[in-house]
Amino acid sequence: MSLVMPVGLKFLPTDAELVGCYLYKKVTGMALPNGVVFECDLYGKENPWEIWERYKQNVVKCVEGEDLYFFTKLKKKSPKAKRIERRIGIGRCMGGRKW
Repeated sequence: MSLVMPVGLKFLPTDAELVGCYLYKKVTGMALPNGVVFECDLYGKENPWEIWERYKQNVVKCVEGEDLYFFTKLKKKSPKAKRIERRIGIGRCMGGRKW
């Protein structure tokens, strides 16, 4: 079940709010509100548009082109590598929160 927000209200957290409220709750085992930040293996074989389609119906307020927020585990390019995988499906993450 997702939350329903009043018209005009958007989820636009600052980096400090994401870390201080959501990440802190995640690492301390506290409950997170539904439909705000999801857990997803972003660096798997699923493409960005497939991830969007899978999660858009569960988000608090979703408008095409808005950001979705995820908790994901980083993966190394290979078991002995120091470099982190950044490829998402056939695409790649371009830094920040946008695809």
